[in-house]
Amino acid sequence: MATGARVLVVDDDRDICETLRDILEIERYKVTTVGDGYGAIDLVARQPFDVVLLDIKMPGIDGFETHRRIRQITAELPVILVSAFAVGEAIQAALNDGVFAAMKKPVPIARLLETIEAALKAS
Repeated sequence: MATGARVLVVDDDRDICETLRDILEIERYKVTTVGDGYGAIDLVARQPFDVVLLDIKMPGIDGFETHRRIRQITAELPVILVSAFAVGEAIQAALNDGVFAAMKKPVPIARLLETIEAALKAS
């Protein structure tokens, strides 16, 4: 496990942000949460992160556009899309565009942790 790795959790559902933060902090990650894509872009521009967990469906700017803008700031930052909605073609396009992985909510915690670790090792 990459103890101390910096994880940015981006989701408009505050409960999901809090739950993921609690779980990831138990696993010794340093977690920052934000409720929308614009906030995520701003944070990525101002401070380093090791991985981003990014919801797809959010108000204002969706996860796909947020990912594109994050890649303009730092192409090396692994992004894991997490969504309750099935958007197959769009997810495949995002994977082709550099998204590390895409997962469907609810994500089994063990699988999420494995995917985060794989993203950290790949970066």
